[in-house]
Amino acid sequence: MSRSDHGQDAEAHDRALGGLFVRRERWSLSWRGRLVVLCVVGVLAAAVVLGIHPFLAVTNPAHSDYLVVEGWIHYQRFEQAAQEFRNGHYKKLLTSGVQRDTAIKPGSKDNYADYAAEQLKDFGVTDDQEQAVPCWVTHKDRTYNTALAVKKWFENNGIKIKSIDVVSEGPHARRSRLLYQKAFGSDVHVGIIAVQDPTYDPDHWWRSSEGVREVIGETVAYLYAKFCFPFLKESSRTETAELVK
Repeated sequence: MSRSDHGQDAEAHDRALGGLFVRRERWSLSWRGRLVVLCVVGVLAAAVVLGIHPFLAVTNPAHSDYLVVEGWIHYQRFEQAAQEFRNGHYKKLLTSGVQRDTAIKPGSKDNYADYAAEQLKDFGVTDDQEQAVPCWVTHKDRTYNTALAVKKWFENNGIKIKSIDVVSEGPHARRSRLLYQKAFGSDVHVGIIAVQDPTYDPDHWWRSSEGVREVIGETVAYLYAKFCFPFLKESSRTETAELVK
């Protein structure tokens, strides 16, 4: 039998049901290959677990004249915010925030900005050093809207700035810097200072439900803000400005 006859015979055996199915050789991982892939995946997973919290809880101040403190942070973190204000030699401390969740009824003027300004007095910040900038927008994109309220405050007071620093808490910090940058635009350098969430150990955040919930939630929220966040139209900006009292 010739080689061509052997080839035709082999090809016939590689087909079935009139050629609807064809058998082909394929490459697959050996046990060594699977072990290498498993090790690579393990290293990448460990890198993500160990690196995600420092990535989100970023501190990179712009050394501005103005410090903005997000009013929703834990009470214990106000002391650190006050220390940052004194050590950074800022001209003014602004507190930002929307209506508090503890408001007795809808529309109540119980705002995180006013709350934070009051708490900071316990740590030596005086009335002439601070300014509450409440935002009464209660729907989604609250961080972005509070940033717009702060921007509007500067505009209303005729203050032109080149930079600001924002104090946020834990893994929320990177998202705060991103959204403040979107609100203020490229002409203003937004710095960020992350104060630690006292409810879990940041170096072992995966060991507590609070840490897992916070880090995973903020990771998803940051990715949304980074890649999916819709730029508000000018009408929305005007509406937000009108809600700043």
